[in-house]
Amino acid sequence: MNPQPTDNVSPVLKNAWQRYAEFDLGAVKASAQHLRLRWWILALGVLATLLAVLSDLYGEEPGLTGRVLGLALVLIPLVASALTSFANRLQRGEYWLALRAGAEEIKKEIYLYRTLLQVQPDRDSWLNDRLAEIQRRVFETAGGQVNRRDYSGPLPPYHNPADRDSDPGFNDLLPEEYLRFRLRDQLRWHKNSAARLQRLKTRLQAAVFAFSGLSTVLAAAANIPQFSGLAIWVAFTTALATAFTSWLELRRVEATIDNYHRVVLELNLIQDHWKSLPPARRSGDEFFKLVLATERVLWSQHSRFIAEMRKAVAELRGESTDTLDKVAGMPAPAAIDEAVLAQAMQKAGPAEAEAPEPMPRPGAPHALALLPAGRLRRSDGRWLDFDAIYRRLVRPALIQAGFTPLRLSPTDNGHLAPDLFQELLLSDLVVADLSLDQADTFYALGVRHALRKGGILHIYESTATLPLNLVQPPASLYHCDEFGKPDPQHRQTDIDALAELARAARQSASEQGQSPIYALLTGLSEPDRSALSTPDAVGFWREYQDWKMRVNAAREQHRVGDILLLTEEISNPVVRQQAIAEAGQILSGLGYHHLALQQYRRGLELNPENRAFQREEAFELGRLGQTGEAIARLERLLADTPADAETQAFMGRLYKAMWRQEWEPQAELSARLKAAQENSYLLQRSLDYYLSGYAADQNHYYSGINAVTLASLALYLAHKMSQSDPQTAALKQQLPALVGAVKFALAQADRRRTGDYWVKASQAELAVCTAARPEEVNRLYRQALVASNRPARAIRSSIEQLEMLAGLHFRPAHVQAGLDVLK
Repeated sequence: MNPQPTDNVSPVLKNAWQRYAEFDLGAVKASAQHLRLRWWILALGVLATLLAVLSDLYGEEPGLTGRVLGLALVLIPLVASALTSFANRLQRGEYWLALRAGAEEIKKEIYLYRTLLQVQPDRDSWLNDRLAEIQRRVFETAGGQVNRRDYSGPLPPYHNPADRDSDPGFNDLLPEEYLRFRLRDQLRWHKNSAARLQRLKTRLQAAVFAFSGLSTVLAAAANIPQFSGLAIWVAFTTALATAFTSWLELRRVEATIDNYHRVVLELNLIQDHWKSLPPARRSGDEFFKLVLATERVLWSQHSRFIAEMRKAVAELRGESTDTLDKVAGMPAPAAIDEAVLAQAMQKAGPAEAEAPEPMPRPGAPHALALLPAGRLRRSDGRWLDFDAIYRRLVRPALIQAGFTPLRLSPTDNGHLAPDLFQELLLSDLVVADLSLDQADTFYALGVRHALRKGGILHIYESTATLPLNLVQPPASLYHCDEFGKPDPQHRQTDIDALAELARAARQSASEQGQSPIYALLTGLSEPDRSALSTPDAVGFWREYQDWKMRVNAAREQHRVGDILLLTEEISNPVVRQQAIAEAGQILSGLGYHHLALQQYRRGLELNPENRAFQREEAFELGRLGQTGEAIARLERLLADTPADAETQAFMGRLYKAMWRQEWEPQAELSARLKAAQENSYLLQRSLDYYLSGYAADQNHYYSGINAVTLASLALYLAHKMSQSDPQTAALKQQLPALVGAVKFALAQADRRRTGDYWVKASQAELAVCTAARPEEVNRLYRQALVASNRPARAIRSSIEQLEMLAGLHFRPAHVQAGLDVLK
């Protein structure tokens, strides 16, 4: 791959360098301003100490000198305090760090664009999306303080055309150019910066020792009568020593030097590894490892994960223990086999240059490839190199289609590994190569056909005949040369065709059946994905189990940021959906409904058809007060699944909240009763939804108890306002049966979930509406309070329900009995 000419500059790449230059300029200026402010604060502190000493010596003298010293002694601390307040208010330290991190992350993406993505047709779109994401993150990190400075200098900044080691910035990079422009450039910069900071550290420490020693000498000399006046200068020299110590700590000199030395060490290790490779092993795979390891090391100092550098070097040496990485990065055939093939291809003509492999984007949906391993002979004597087919054709096509490709092959004993079997069931797409009659492939394909309705794609070599008349799923053919490797003349065309069919196959997974089984058996329903999880797939679910343990710890300590970060770090999109669902519940339970809403919307980006995410998104909108939008979304869901008790109940909750808003602001009880009755249509709408939810699932006691409470309120209001109609009469007749059914449902729930707060609280609320004596209400709420799961939010919900009843003076003695316990 030759570097692209600089006269054909990508506008996106130019824009990326412009944004880098602006962030870099802003970081430099913000850092300088931050340090100037801190320097002046320290200097004014030392000056204030000096003035105190001079004031003590000369402040009592008459005339201008004494007055000036006194005035200065008052003004200097005030100015220092004002500067401190100004510096803390602006938070320039955090601001410049955010800008610096943004600049370096853009620079990292630029080098990935010019190396790993140089063969990707959509890399401009990818880089543009990354620029937008980084700028938003910088804005959020800086608290909305970003004031981007205009940059009008050369692009890229710091480029010196006269220096052959200076990066021109716009050409694609091969290994030698990347080493010269990126790795060695950063190696020189970190070495020089570490040396400069070491000199600064030496000077500052010398100043600290000098002034500390001088303070000791002055203190000792003050004990001699003729030098007793020197004691007052100890405070000044001590202030100077303290100021230099503070400056040393403020600049974080020692930590920065240590960090730079670590970076230099790791970059040297990466460079030494590349130099140690013989020319024959300097392949595209090794080049990609070189780039990824270097960028991880350089970025680690900004993300503060130093351990990431060691991980990068370990991966460079092939020491990664990530099973999915090993499958996705399937190595080339055995060395002897490759040597024989290379010799034969050299006789036939020049070999095709191995193009650098593209990298899947993080979080992309999984596509599992069912291909045999190694080189196999067909019945007609033709060889097919399936490792090369996967590496040069299938994998690039799937990445181009937006997937993370994985490869499935049987274990040594002929059985599928549990983790790969789990991928077979849960991957968004399965690509099966049917060029050979392979029992393993047909077995895996049959499992997929039986348990998943869609997301299936068949491929085969152009001279092969499909062994089965599999008409329903789409099929894509590819071309191989005489050595069984993808034919260079057709390879890009085959990749494009396979990528297009892969995108269509995933889309049709949600729109039409692909499996012949589901196409023929139209009454067959696809199992829920949760039912396809196997506990034997320990590796597949390890990421989720680790996440769950860490998130539970974060929840106990209310570390919301950790919950968000841990969920974002999950790489497996199937696992991420499960994690997003649980993270949303946790955040909602902690009261962070806007963050829970963000989680569910991210889940819908991964799987727009996930009805649980759709429902929870609407719930969070309702909790955030966006009632109209929540109702509209829930009505669409109920049109498809009217028997969803949870959705029916939440609709009832929304209308109940709307009804309360109409009468609760009234100060007088009579006015509240009148407003409540006048808006009873909202109360009736809420009651209807609760009744529908309870009718759909009579174990859903939440719907049942709310239906009882609202029905009792409706009858109470009709009685208070002396109104009677057929609807009220019918409700009065139905209420006893409803109370009995809910009482039975709660008793059953109490037997299944002994000591559950919500069950006990619902029984207490039922007593508020039906019990003869308030003491019964008091007793049941006390039982609820001793439940093992009584979060503060649950107790607050019970109090709000009782306060609603109290606002209408409904059974005041019973309501007050409950409030006395809960409050």
